[in-house]
Amino acid sequence: HVVATGGDSNLGGDDFDEKIAEFYKISRKSAKIIKETLSENTVVIKDSLIEIPQEDLAKLPNKITKDAVDEIILPLIHKCVAVMQGVLKDSQIPQSNIKGLILVGGSTRMPIITEALNHEFSVPVLNDADPDRVVAFGAAVQAFHTVRKSTGNILLDVIPLSLGIETIGGAVQKIIERNTSIPFEK
Repeated sequence: HVVATGGDSNLGGDDFDEKIAEFYKISRKSAKIIKETLSENTVVIKDSLIEIPQEDLAKLPNKITKDAVDEIILPLIHKCVAVMQGVLKDSQIPQSNIKGLILVGGSTRMPIITEALNHEFSVPVLNDADPDRVVAFGAAVQAFHTVRKSTGNILLDVIPLSLGIETIGGAVQKIIERNTSIPFEK
């Protein structure tokens, strides 16, 4: 039973890559390689980044640390935490009732995201599942139960954005508020 949903469609892996690329003045592709390498290591030596083109390698320091990259992407980490705080507020569930956080998307492999969420919410971050497959797995389970017309495992979802109509003067009159359980009629 989904009680609230939220996110930032302008916040994803490419945004982290872009921040790193801007800082080092390299391509996003090279920045992505650095980000992924530092998700598994605390330090990367420039000479070990064989997939990065020479023109980008020339701009990099000899040693890049996880801490240095974490500092570069810290503003985006704050945005991630703010999204989670917003969803928790919208859910109207006390933080003490939250047992854990499930992360989705490849960028959630970055240790700094887990650290920030652990610090902010003091609950386990359940990141033992592949974050690229979590959503696909959930969709597959839901599709299975939909096709089988199962009544025992039904997903009760919410509408992610408010729906309304434009009124005179360009104002929008909300008809269905975001995070309302669907189906819904009014």
